[in-house]
Amino acid sequence: WIPDRLSRRAVVRLGAGLVAAGSLAGAVVPAASERIATPEASPGAGCSGTPGASPTATPAATPGAAVTVTMTLDLRFDPEHLVVTPGTAVTWVNDSAMPHTATGDPGQNPVAETHPEYIALPPGTEPWGSELLQPGETYSHTFTVPGEYRYICIPHVQSGMRGTIMVEC
Repeated sequence: WIPDRLSRRAVVRLGAGLVAAGSLAGAVVPAASERIATPEASPGAGCSGTPGASPTATPAATPGAAVTVTMTLDLRFDPEHLVVTPGTAVTWVNDSAMPHTATGDPGQNPVAETHPEYIALPPGTEPWGSELLQPGETYSHTFTVPGEYRYICIPHVQSGMRGTIMVEC
């Protein structure tokens, strides 16, 4: 059975499944909503200086490269989960008709009383976040400290607009 119209996400999942079943048998393949960027670690970034090695790294970013996250009309970050190495600049692009934020500041979590876990930063990192981005606007942040960064879109957090960035050496 093949539907008349496949969503972009369905096509990506299908492709990831075929790759996993074929050439990467036995390997761990990230979820279709994950992109892995592996630029070389920056000197002084808290790593040994060796690049992160991942057999499933796509796209392979070069040092100082930017990875793009799209803010969508269906109130999602695309991809919702990223794995990058220290020194990677992530740029959020509002590709929606409504305003969004990319907020990694626990003090700005509007549902902190019930869901403080929606925003989390590695120890020793500073809060970060965009202003309200109008359609077509962008915001960039460079991640230098290894660890897990959980972030939200302030106006749409209750609609599930949350993301995770893992910074790994």
